[in-house]
Amino acid sequence: MNNKLNDNWHLKRHDRFRKLLYYPVKLFAKMKDGFITEVSDEIPKGPAIILSNHLTTYDPINLCLSFKETVYTVTTDDVFNKKLAGWFLKTYLNPIPKSKSVSDLKCVKTILKVLKEGYKVALFPEGNRSYTGTLCNVSDSIAKLCKVAKCPIIIFNMEGGYAVDPRWGNKHRKGEVHCTLRKVISKEEAQSYSSEELYNVIVENLTTSPYKYPIAKRNKRIAEYLERAIYYCPNCDSFETINSHIDKVYCLKCGFELKYNHDMTFELIKGEKEIKTVEEWYNIQTKKMESFDPFTIDGKIFEDYGVTLYSVVRFRRKKPIIKNGHLVMTNKEIYIEGQHKKTILPIETIREGCVVMKNKANFYVEDYLYQLKGRVRFSALKYVQLYHHIKNIRNDESKEGEFFGL
Repeated sequence: MNNKLNDNWHLKRHDRFRKLLYYPVKLFAKMKDGFITEVSDEIPKGPAIILSNHLTTYDPINLCLSFKETVYTVTTDDVFNKKLAGWFLKTYLNPIPKSKSVSDLKCVKTILKVLKEGYKVALFPEGNRSYTGTLCNVSDSIAKLCKVAKCPIIIFNMEGGYAVDPRWGNKHRKGEVHCTLRKVISKEEAQSYSSEELYNVIVENLTTSPYKYPIAKRNKRIAEYLERAIYYCPNCDSFETINSHIDKVYCLKCGFELKYNHDMTFELIKGEKEIKTVEEWYNIQTKKMESFDPFTIDGKIFEDYGVTLYSVVRFRRKKPIIKNGHLVMTNKEIYIEGQHKKTILPIETIREGCVVMKNKANFYVEDYLYQLKGRVRFSALKYVQLYHHIKNIRNDESKEGEFFGL
């Protein structure tokens, strides 16, 4: 990934490219997302770990715009599998690749290498974008990394992003995204904490409210594609029956209907179940999944049509194996069947599963990576959560709800 004649991660062209595009990109972010940030004098010079919560697609770019110097971001390796985009990123920005939801020692070594070279590294400890606007699960490994790094820790808060670009949404909305400095922890202060104490300080300062900045009134289709994140109806206790249209969310089975307001609260239109926020609904869904016994069902639990299965070679390519296939998940396997081919992934052979970007599911099988990408309303989340639930039951582990992490 680096120049063969130069073993440094940092190259001079990274600085030149950043200086060339800093103000045009900042102007674009302002026009597209209403992005607002200020470069603070409190930010220490030299190496540091930058941490932030994660709400929008462009958070890595927006976070770097809060610095006048070159910053290297930790980025999902999925973006490197697109030939042109991958080449461009590696050549001019050289972000640090990270395989989602699996242990990646090479990523940790690269972070320490960049810090040793004297540069800052930015990462999102949740390892994923939030579906509810609230902080996702944060692994305690982040505190351990910060202790080993022995450098200042800079914590930022992204706010307003959940109104502008929720993970379950399909298009950006007009509004404002604010990136603000929350806390600077000096090298000495960080080392004075135990790993547990440092972890608590990090989580406390990453926590923000998604309701501080409401959805701008000029946005109309504000509830659409919520079924990417919400696939359970609490009114009739059914899976895979939720749909959305403009500012309404409803159940295709029982007629349960809610209106999604610009303050990001729900208003009950039809049904008996009162729900106020996406976070509340998501938590109800999570508890349902935790209590659900998949081994009482012999056949399919979830299914979708029009799904493409890719075989992924890290940093090189994504090759479609089956296009527009029929995807089914049981308590034993995930299989996808196309016109002339069928691929089966036994759950016992899957070592990890995660949601990538907005709506793709990655499953690691031995040394192979398979990716599922469905139609626009496809919920990758339900397959990943069911996989983890089955895995936890089989392993007799009590880790429900912790479906994602660094």
